[in-house]
Amino acid sequence: MAKRVKFTEDGARRIVAATRAFERGNRDQPPIKFRSTGGDDGDPVRVGQVTTAWARGTCTSVVIWEQQGSDCEPVENDPPVVIDDVANLSHDVAAHSWVLIVKAANGRWYLLEAGLSGECRTTIGGEDLTTLPDYDGAASQVLGHGPDGCLKWFDTTTCG
Repeated sequence: MAKRVKFTEDGARRIVAATRAFERGNRDQPPIKFRSTGGDDGDPVRVGQVTTAWARGTCTSVVIWEQQGSDCEPVENDPPVVIDDVANLSHDVAAHSWVLIVKAANGRWYLLEAGLSGECRTTIGGEDLTTLPDYDGAASQVLGHGPDGCLKWFDTTTCG
C-alpha cells in the first residue's frame, strides 16, 4: 500500500495553482527536457589559453592546457587540443591570458572567466579601469570616489 502524504494548506494551494496554470497552457509545446552539458566530448568547463587579444563580442580559438606539470603549473596537452569558435560575451581579454570556458546546453562554448598572464593588469572583474575618467597610465594613481559617490582617480602626489 502507498504511503499517505499530507500537505499543508499553503502547499495544497501551490499545487492547485501550478496544476491550473499547466492546464491553461499551450498543449502543443514540447515537454521540458533536462540535458547534460558535457555530452560525449568531455567536461563542460575547460582551462585554456588564448594566443591573441580577444575582444568582447567576438569568437576565437582556445588552446586547452589541462595536463598537470610540476609545482601546479599547467602543461599544454600533447597533442594540442583546440576548441574553435568560443564566444566572448563578457569582456576584453589580453593576449596570452588564461581562460575558463564553459559549454552551454545549446552545445556552444562561451568565455566564463579570464586571468591575465604577465605582470601588468588594467582590469578588475572584466572591467577595463583605463576607461574611467582621468586615468593616467604614466602617473601613480589610486582609485576612490568623489563626494558624489562616483569612481575617481586620485594622483598620489596630490593626495592630501
